[in-house]
Amino acid sequence: MQKFISKWLSGDTATGLVMKRFKQCLHAHCPRCGEDEEHLLHVLICPAEATVDFRKPLLTELETWLTDEDTHPDIAEYLLTGLTSWFEDPFGTEPAILSAILSIRQAASL
Repeated sequence: MQKFISKWLSGDTATGLVMKRFKQCLHAHCPRCGEDEEHLLHVLICPAEATVDFRKPLLTELETWLTDEDTHPDIAEYLLTGLTSWFEDPFGTEPAILSAILSIRQAASL
């Protein structure tokens, strides 16, 4: 895990662009959706059905964990809605937090 995190942070994870740069592939295409240049961000937001299907149970697992940890429902909803929105459109508008609690709205706006 430590090696993976180091590669991830340094941008040296085996994406299409990195594999092409090190001449381990002839192209930088995403193997799942065919995107021309598979980069680190693309790995997280790839729209391929297999990738979306892989993320869904992870979000469900996160939701379960947030519930088990007694996370305030407004915070849990904001996190899950935000992640889902980001996966679908990472450069789109961030969802607003609809909490009646001022301190939660303030924290989300930072």
